[in-house]
Amino acid sequence: MKILVATKKTQGYRDNDFDFVPEGELVTIGTEHDGERVDGECGCRRSLAGIKSRKATTTVKVVDSRIDEDEYKGIIEKSEAKTWEMPVEKVKPVAKKIYVKLVAVARKYPVGTVLEYRGGKFNKRKPRVSRIR
Repeated sequence: MKILVATKKTQGYRDNDFDFVPEGELVTIGTEHDGERVDGECGCRRSLAGIKSRKATTTVKVVDSRIDEDEYKGIIEKSEAKTWEMPVEKVKPVAKKIYVKLVAVARKYPVGTVLEYRGGKFNKRKPRVSRIR
C-alpha cells in the first residue's frame, strides 16, 4: 500500500520550510489555527505531523509500504486518540477522514514523489534549481 512519510528531500525549496520529523516516519494531518495564513509564523497550514514524534515537516514522500489498510487505519486512530487524549472510539470519525485523504493522495502519485501540504492541498514538490551566471 502506498503511504506518505516524512522526508528531507527538497527541504529549502521554500524559504519557510522546516523538518523536525525523523526521515521515513508516517505522517498525519495536524491541527490548524483559526485565521492562520498558509505562510504564517506557526506553519500549521503548510505542514504535516509525524505520527509518533508529533513534530512537523513541510515535506513528505510517497512510499510503498507493507502496512495494510486496516493496520494503517488503526495507526491513525491511535495517533489521534493519543493527541486528543480520548478513547479511540471517539476519534474514529476524524481519523477516518484523515485516512481517506492520505490514502487518496498517496494513490495519486508514483512512489518517490515528494509533496508539500499547503492550506489543505497537496502539491508535487520540485527541487530548487540553482542558477549559474
